[in-house]
Amino acid sequence: MLTISHTHADGTTLNGSRKGDGVWEVCKANGWAFSRNVGIYLRQSRDKDANRARIDRTAEALRAAGHDVTVDIDNTPRPTAERETDRAERADRRAARYAERAGKADAESQARRAAADAISDRMPFGEPIKIGHHSERSHRRAFEKIHAHTEKSWEAADKARELSDRAEAVGHNLAHRQDPRVTMRRIERLEVEQRKLVRDYGERAAGKVARLTEEIEHWRAELAKLAESGEFVPWGPEHFRKGDAVNVRGTWYPVVRVNRKSVSVPPLIGLGRPNGADGQPWSWTDTVPWDDLGGRRRDGMQLDTPNGEAWPVDLAQKVARWEDLARWIGRDGRDEETRREALHVRWAQRLAHGLDLGAGQSEVQAFQPHPDDTDTCRALAAAYLAVFERLQAGESTADIAASLPPMPELTPAWVLPDGEPQRVQVREVKPGDMLRGVYQMGGLLGCGDGMLSRSFCGPVAEVIPHEGDEYSGERFVGYWVVVLSTGERREFKPWQPLAVHRAEQAADATAPEPAAEAEPVAEVKPTAAERWQALEAANGDRPGSRATQERIRRQSVAWHRVHGVADDHVGSLPADYPGGDEERAAALLAAYAALLAADGIGRTHPAEPEPTPDAAPLPAVTAGPSAAESDRHAVALAVAEAVRAEARNYPDQDSLIYTQAVRRGLHQRASGMDAGPVADALRAEAERWPDTHGTFSWSYVGASMRRRADEIVAGVSEPAATAAPVNVFADLLAARQRAA
Repeated sequence: MLTISHTHADGTTLNGSRKGDGVWEVCKANGWAFSRNVGIYLRQSRDKDANRARIDRTAEALRAAGHDVTVDIDNTPRPTAERETDRAERADRRAARYAERAGKADAESQARRAAADAISDRMPFGEPIKIGHHSERSHRRAFEKIHAHTEKSWEAADKARELSDRAEAVGHNLAHRQDPRVTMRRIERLEVEQRKLVRDYGERAAGKVARLTEEIEHWRAELAKLAESGEFVPWGPEHFRKGDAVNVRGTWYPVVRVNRKSVSVPPLIGLGRPNGADGQPWSWTDTVPWDDLGGRRRDGMQLDTPNGEAWPVDLAQKVARWEDLARWIGRDGRDEETRREALHVRWAQRLAHGLDLGAGQSEVQAFQPHPDDTDTCRALAAAYLAVFERLQAGESTADIAASLPPMPELTPAWVLPDGEPQRVQVREVKPGDMLRGVYQMGGLLGCGDGMLSRSFCGPVAEVIPHEGDEYSGERFVGYWVVVLSTGERREFKPWQPLAVHRAEQAADATAPEPAAEAEPVAEVKPTAAERWQALEAANGDRPGSRATQERIRRQSVAWHRVHGVADDHVGSLPADYPGGDEERAAALLAAYAALLAADGIGRTHPAEPEPTPDAAPLPAVTAGPSAAESDRHAVALAVAEAVRAEARNYPDQDSLIYTQAVRRGLHQRASGMDAGPVADALRAEAERWPDTHGTFSWSYVGASMRRRADEIVAGVSEPAATAAPVNVFADLLAARQRAA
């Protein structure tokens, strides 16, 4: 016995069918659908009157196929409140199902990824397949397994991403339905439908009219609750008058006329401009309903909501300007002006809080007030904008830092402790430690320990080891997750080096004990010579690291510039190093600070001076190259051309050793030549190394040449290659043979 039933709570469903009885084929031909959770049903039939025509047609077709069919229809509507509660519960269950499936897919992706990494970690870096060796078959099978696991990991990750998006979409859909502005539009639509039924059908539509009346009253009651709590108060004609300015989707328009349900403004296509392209006033106006308005301006004050507090328009414009600029944080544009603005946006935040220019964004976020503290948030945005505009005007960072106006009283959620951090591996990090940054893997590039990146720093809340980690040889298999107190998280290999202050140091920095009162002691500032000697002494800290190498390079460049000597041997310290007297030491520190600013980074060591891009002009080197230097330049040009021609034969080569040989040849080409021709040559060369090869090496070489050209024009010298040009080419040929 088959039963076709309909209620407003369950919709139209068919019960009593079994697999293979032929019922589904008949229902499918009549527009029915199937779900494992519901069974056979009619789409979009819940909370609506039954579609009797389709139900009768389906019942007749089933009876003709030899089935007994009964029909049970109940068109009693549910109250709107009950209907909306049921809708929200079903949405929550659907989102939970999607989230559960997404978690399973993500776990599978991580397991596949870990399996591929476990196989690859057992092979030495860059080991080729030995043709004819007894290990050839197992080596090839290992690569096949790696590829299979990687592909399955990507497929599972795509599936997890899709399911997560679905779960998120369910929540967004429910939030959109409950949005008060959407509710206002819904009420207006229901009222139009109600009037149409009364006008066209009269008493015959009394049931539908009563149902619409009940729904309208429900939504009006919801809006009244929001207005009573102050969460949402709708705009109305009593809030506006001619001459006001209204916010329509982020643009301000003058009010031309106030209507009963809307305001009339100049054409929206004009984006608030009073006149058209011909300079004449617009010949028409557009109407904007109350639910589409986002604010009002009158007499120099701005009102964001009808029940809000007015605040000055000039301050509101500054806040809006800064919010627009803040979108560039962490992004670098392609043109010079955009890159300059993005850099000044980051510098403005750091200068405003007294941080060094190399501080990470997490350190800036530690100063951010609570979003509910609107006054402090607005004052902070205005302060950021003021510093940004001074940077854009060309004012030096030192002058800005010395003359900043008082900032809002802000206590950071955490601060980095003073002193040098410990270098530890991820698996040695503990909750409560203070993470200062991540050491980039410079050792793989022949750069020692690598530079310290402070893009990921802050108090460590949790360290999650990879499930099922096993110690294999000298390495752990899988990724570990470090979670900060801010909620930010990042995956690392367990041997990834991090810069960490242990929990004891972090506690001393974040919660210092009040010091006993003592008599004031005159502060003794170190002399310039002492500061320069401290900077020299810092060269002994981890001499193989990239940071130390860069520090020595800047010291050497500063010495050559201050003494007016051509920097042919930059990178090796002069014989009479260090400089002796106070005046020369001060000049060396100023030159070093200018180099820091030119590199676009902050201090990487406490002994370094603050970056000052507008330091006093340094002596220019005007001596031309000698005959011997000209011969060396010719040899360097020939070698660089040979390097370029040789590299073109290997478009798929991504060996790091190979890339280093290419870079050394290019640096030889630039060594000692005039700035203008060298920069032009490098830019032309960079165009021949586009980013479309899809490999790290070629895109890195092109970017390196473009950066080098900018540095040459700015007067930043590059260390000459340590090997002779002929040796560079020999290294290149050796790298080619090793790669083959």
